[in-house]
Amino acid sequence: MARILGYFASQVDRLRCVCAAEDGARLERDARHGFGVGSHQGREVLLRRWPTGLAHPLDLAEVAGDLRSGSVLAQVRRATVGGRLPENTQPFRFRQWMFAALGTLPGGADGRARLASTMPSFLSDTLRGETDSEALFHHLLGALFRAGALDAEGLERSALRDHLAAGLASLDDLLGARAPLALLLSDGAGCVGFARSTPMRWLRRVGIARCPVCSGTAQPVAHETLRYALLADGEPSMPGWRPWGGHDDGAFVTVDRGFEVREARWSDLR
Repeated sequence: MARILGYFASQVDRLRCVCAAEDGARLERDARHGFGVGSHQGREVLLRRWPTGLAHPLDLAEVAGDLRSGSVLAQVRRATVGGRLPENTQPFRFRQWMFAALGTLPGGADGRARLASTMPSFLSDTLRGETDSEALFHHLLGALFRAGALDAEGLERSALRDHLAAGLASLDDLLGARAPLALLLSDGAGCVGFARSTPMRWLRRVGIARCPVCSGTAQPVAHETLRYALLADGEPSMPGWRPWGGHDDGAFVTVDRGFEVREARWSDLR
């Protein structure tokens, strides 16, 4: 089960179907510290947040199966930094960008203040919570702004990946350490993920041969043209899933508009 999950699909009404067909798409059921789900509607990001958590086990299909979106991020929180408040609950959004992450940055509050001091004021002024993940998000948005890509439409995934690589390099320089982390960033046209010393996994499929949700007892229903990619934390333990990001150097995964998935080690981009 996953604490962070990215779902990207060619059809907007198949989240419940994929959740039922893929055991690897199940979220960790203990959501007592809170969780959130973000989705794209065009270039607008909609958030559903449960900052105080649930008393009963979490079921992603139950809380978000009605979403009509082909771009979804979900994260189950472990409240290590910051109270159980909406502004500390992931995913986060800024304009068309949607972001979720795992990991704790070195330096604590001083490290977050150091990051904020290097951001453009329109980004530092919109920091609302206390979490490392929000500070990391805005730091990377700053890298996109300096590259002239913050409001770009149709940005190639490879270009977005390279801008994030520059932002992560400056992150390490500012904090003086390379922290284990994992992150997913989407603008509704695919995704770029990065992981370092944090086991992650990805899956790409074309079609669901017999949909567990839509099939009746006598008549199976297939979604033959559906294309989807899933990104999640954890070691792959089911067929079709591939590992990435578990080594110290770190690796990127990109999901493009055609739902193709590509990997790249960070060291190969330097």
